[in-house]
Amino acid sequence: MTTPILGTAEVNNSQHDKAVDASPRPSFPLTPSFKVIKIYLKSSFTEQPNSPEIFNLANSPENSYEIDIMQDSISNDTHEVSITVTVTAKIYNKVSYIVNVKQSGVFQFENVSPELTDELLNINCPALLMPHIKSNISDLVLRSGFNSFSISDFDFKAIYAQKKFFLDLQKNRAKLK
Repeated sequence: MTTPILGTAEVNNSQHDKAVDASPRPSFPLTPSFKVIKIYLKSSFTEQPNSPEIFNLANSPENSYEIDIMQDSISNDTHEVSITVTVTAKIYNKVSYIVNVKQSGVFQFENVSPELTDELLNINCPALLMPHIKSNISDLVLRSGFNSFSISDFDFKAIYAQKKFFLDLQKNRAKLK
């Protein structure tokens, strides 16, 4: 069986390219993306100022927490978020231990508005770091000779809302001066 030849035609590529370039191209909205580049333990320490005598006290410690959330821009679309949590445990007003963990992550956002970027940096990224912080703190407490415990989850949305409230309050006060 033979294949019929329909013929060939020469196309002037430069004219063809100009015609294609002149036609309107459909514009598609760019899809936002969020990537976790790396999560890592940046620093940690434990302190037991009243050991070993604190081990003789049979009471459960009262724990207090401090949290600090920090962001640093690495580039336009890449950011480092760090959370530092300090746990201080006391028995009968004597410090049994202090544990400090700084957990960090590098995150990349593409095609994300500044408002959404701010929310991601203050709510979503810290929430992704939280399981690592909890695990590291629990491990450090246990390795320090104390009973293991788990810290409570933090409401990063509420922390962010409070932070925004105080920033807005400061801006309004500055306008009044």
